[in-house]
Amino acid sequence: LIVVFAYDSSVEQLAATLLQKMARRDVTALFLTPDIERSRRELATLPAWIAERTRVVPPPAETVLFGLLEIARLAVGKIAFLQMVESLALRTPFIGVSFKGYFSHEVLPRPYRKFVHATSNLGVDDETLDAAERFLRIVPTELRKIKVRRKNAE
Repeated sequence: LIVVFAYDSSVEQLAATLLQKMARRDVTALFLTPDIERSRRELATLPAWIAERTRVVPPPAETVLFGLLEIARLAVGKIAFLQMVESLALRTPFIGVSFKGYFSHEVLPRPYRKFVHATSNLGVDDETLDAAERFLRIVPTELRKIKVRRKNAE
């Protein structure tokens, strides 16, 4: 399962192109978007074998979203703090569209960075395609090895 935070058309474009370039028939994509009809029109251009494994739904309640991220093998969204951190906290690798001047994934602790790939190329370059394939091969328990350090908030 790939969860797509398709709140932005650039993320939707990146994910749709990624699905086409990966050409994997074993992947299902769930596009979360507030504008379902627009997204369905945009995704209608996908080849039939991809479209039949793609669903477009409104953003779910947080508990449902967190459940989806827990079972997902990859999340695609913006390189933005909340989407990225929620995905990583639930042990899901993340590919994000980066925008100049926005949040940088480089501020994340080093152990997390290898599970994040940032790109501004919506056409999906080889590096992004390689990252997606690598992330989909990760055994979910590999992300559990990351130690989360919590400071006492007093």
